[in-house]
Amino acid sequence: MDVDVHCTICGSSEARRCARCHSAAYCSLECQQTDWRTHRLLCAKFSEQAQGSFASRPSPTHYLAISFPMDKTRPSLVWVDTKKDNYEVEPYFHPVLDQLLHIPGNKYIGRDLRQVRGNVLRGRPSTQDTLNLWFLDPDVPPRNITTNKAIHGTIPTLIGDTWGEFIWKGPVVAVMRKGTGFEPRHSTDITLTAYRDCHRLPGLL
Repeated sequence: MDVDVHCTICGSSEARRCARCHSAAYCSLECQQTDWRTHRLLCAKFSEQAQGSFASRPSPTHYLAISFPMDKTRPSLVWVDTKKDNYEVEPYFHPVLDQLLHIPGNKYIGRDLRQVRGNVLRGRPSTQDTLNLWFLDPDVPPRNITTNKAIHGTIPTLIGDTWGEFIWKGPVVAVMRKGTGFEPRHSTDITLTAYRDCHRLPGLL
């Protein structure tokens, strides 16, 4: 068993990392099979990106994130740049999401944010870092917005047969912030355990 690694599905400390991506962990075949339908969508791609300690990183300010495109049938791993906020006294780096959270035909699109710092339902009440899920402001819907196919696609994607009545519209991006303070100031690479934790929000996983 790996030291200080908890099962992605049940939170057990007696877990081993996925042999391929090393980004999720399971204590049993049952837990691994429970996660496989969603995990398989990004496992191989994560393994490719993680080679050589993320040697494919475009720059020191880029971090791995997960994009849920509005018009694609599955999520994808993307490198997201970060930009320093010049108005903050202490260094604060914003994820640059303009290209990912954009719908053609709109000059301005409002954004909303949900944060996840643990997953009680999966036996992990707290996490080392904070999952930030960015999406379009539902109170000011932009033109040409449609249901998110990467979340509600016809193939067995994230939620398929397991979610409730909430319908996600427009693109969604999951990024990881380092630490669990009120508002973590730096980004870090997302994990596939965090990918599973997206389900803390209505309609995901």
